Amino acid sequence: SEIVTDWSPDGKQLVFVGSRDAANETGVYAVDVNTLRFTRLTTDYKSLGRPSWSGDGKTLVFTRSGFPWQRPRYNGSAGSQIWTLDLGAGKRT
Repeated sequence: SEIVTDWSPDGKQLVFVGSRDAANETGVYAVDVNTLRFTRLTTDYKSLGRPSWSGDGKTLVFTRSGFPWQRPRYNGSAGSQIWTLDLGAGKRT
């Protein structure tokens, strides 16, 4: 399943999460709405979710691992991590 979560700030791309290249990897992809071509932005063996562009379009924020539900003040091993991806450098932090 592929879940679209955000438009790019310029309105030319959609970002989504899915498993396309390998069954045991989750990836964050962007699709150009004019050409319908997609680009893999990052992949991971842990589940990735809810990618969203920054206002300037240079950074992507997404969750890594964790459960889809939220519980206030939960700090256990099932909590999601928040990661950023610098789209220009291709560097995750």
